[in-house]
Formats: sequence, C-alpha cells, structure tokens
Amino acid sequence: MTRPIHIRQATLADAPEIARVQVETWGVAYRGLVPDALIDQMRVPDRTTMWEKILNTYDESGRGAAAVAERDGEIVGFGSWNPQREAELEDEGFTGEVTSLYVLSDHQRAGVGRALMSWLGHGLADGGHAAAALWVLSNNAGACAFYEALGGEAIRTRTDPHGGDVSETAFGWVDLSALTR
Repeated sequence: MTRPIHIRQATLADAPEIARVQVETWGVAYRGLVPDALIDQMRVPDRTTMWEKILNTYDESGRGAAAVAERDGEIVGFGSWNPQREAELEDEGFTGEVTSLYVLSDHQRAGVGRALMSWLGHGLADGGHAAAALWVLSNNAGACAFYEALGGEAIRTRTDPHGGDVSETAFGWVDLSALTR
C-alpha cells in the first residue's frame, strides 16, 4: 500500500528541508548529466539561504509560490512557480514558469511529482496564468518523459551560455488543465 502524500504551500521554516531535498536529488539525478564540480559544490546551508530569499520574495510579492510534498511527516519533494523569466517564452503566451520540481529518488514514480505538478498548475492558474513552461536538462530522459506524460510539449532548446555542453529543453503547456486533473 502506498503511503499518502500531503502537498502544502511551503513556509520559510521549510527552507532547510527544501535545500536538503534539492542537494540530495542533484547528487543522484544529475550525476553524469552535468559536470561533477557543479554537483559537488552544492551545500545545504547555501541552498537554505537561497530558498529563504525565494520564499520571502514569494511572500512579499505574491508573485509565485512553492509547495512541499510530505510523506509520513517528511518532506520528500518540492516545486515552485513564478511569472515567466524568459521574454521569448512569455511573448509566445507562456506567462507562467515552473521553476523547480525535485523528488527524492526513493519517492519517484509514486505520484509525488504528479501531485506537485497539479498543485503548481492550480497555483499558476490562480495567479492569472493560462499557459506555462519549464526548463529541463535535455539529456535527462526520465524527466523529459515525465513532462511529456503530463501533456507538456518540447517548445525550445538552449545550450549553456557559459560555453559548457549542457543543453536544456523547454516544455510548455498551452492549457494548464492538463496539469490540474
């Protein structure tokens, strides 16, 4: 029997656990997809500070939000959204952006990511967005397949502006109802 997932809006007090999930997920999911140095330099205290700033900005501006997924009282995943940061995507009507989605590896393929994406889709719609996009590593086949299964369509690709060989693909939803079901 699958233990229930509880999705709720993230609070400032969640920043350390959000940071922990992000660092752990990067260490597993991105090893071999991005340079090891990027992964090895990630530290929970640094990410905690970053997430405190992000969550404070959401609280102060009302433009965006983050959610955590809990199972048995433990945060096992999180996601966030805000208005689109890429002018080209915004011009194409993708006015919202999913800025993060991370689920611990031992909780993947158990509905956590889908539940978080539903919460994010509702938040985007409630925030006045009819369409949204997100960026994912192009060579992260599992994540790309997940977004496609949720109705996302590959709409753009970009390469690392710093000269690296990392490529990202934007997935977009022209109708957020595909996420909120």
